Amino acid sequence: MTNDENIKKEWESFQRRQDPESALNEAWAASKRKLKIISDKEALEAVREKSRIIEEGTGEKSLLELMPFCTFKGGESRGRKFMRGTIDYSIRLIQEEEILVAKKRFPINVPSLKPGALPRGLEIAVGEMKPDELRSVILPPELAFGATEIPGIPAFSTVDFEIRLVSFDCGITM
Repeated sequence: MTNDENIKKEWESFQRRQDPESALNEAWAASKRKLKIISDKEALEAVREKSRIIEEGTGEKSLLELMPFCTFKGGESRGRKFMRGTIDYSIRLIQEEEILVAKKRFPINVPSLKPGALPRGLEIAVGEMKPDELRSVILPPELAFGATEIPGIPAFSTVDFEIRLVSFDCGITM
């Protein structure tokens, strides 16, 4: 780099420090450029395409297929129905072989009661699973953590979730 380029770069850096809002606006614009908006149909197709069953589950129906057969306490007219399940999962970055999050047990609601509480692709994958099934699903950033940086997982990362649906039951919000 020439001396003029260094001076220009330092000046731009100085200006960003003086106006932190412009730096945030730049970061926000950059994140919007990197993530594309995916419709529900495209998301479902992407998860199905990048999903691989490692061990078959017990039962013939997936979690969402079982939902109509649930008896919900308190009457079906009250609240929103969901399936409450427990999953074991591990996370690995696609670019690396190292497992970042070792097996962890995690309670999950399908569909999620709080939008954004789970990565969208993980919620879709679990809804497609049968009880006791072990599945590997590769999620692009749009369906994983997006622009959010999770400890050990950089923003805009493609991740491989290995998921086992351990248990499930019926739930209803009041």
